[in-house]
Amino acid sequence: MEYYVVGGSFTFICSKCGILKKFEGIQPKHKTATITCKCGNCARINLTVRCQFRIDTEIIAVVGDSEVYIINMSARGYQIASGVEKFTLGQEVDISWLCPGKNQIPIHDTCKIVNVSQSIYGLKSIIDLPHSQNKAKGFFLMP
Repeated sequence: MEYYVVGGSFTFICSKCGILKKFEGIQPKHKTATITCKCGNCARINLTVRCQFRIDTEIIAVVGDSEVYIINMSARGYQIASGVEKFTLGQEVDISWLCPGKNQIPIHDTCKIVNVSQSIYGLKSIIDLPHSQNKAKGFFLMP
């Protein structure tokens, strides 16, 4: 089983008893680790270090009935510019855009407005994208 170390932490779920245990401050020196649960179950797991990438973009997207510009994005959020639509903090919005590349996969994401500064808005994804959309977005975000 593979676990992703993001920001120095990961959560282990015991396959025998279902207990969750969060590990923080992890800087894996090895790709595998052995974890023994309180129930006695011993699990050998793979660790993969994940980085959060944010890239600058100039992608036109649709939020509601308005066109906006995605000025940068990461795996979990977007920063958009809109001269027309006024969004409010905490508002949930649907954003749709075409992922650049030869296949031009359409991405449909549901986000919450987490930051408002004049006509610049910060959006945080609140759903997990379907596998094909997540894969396309991941390849687009790779450095």
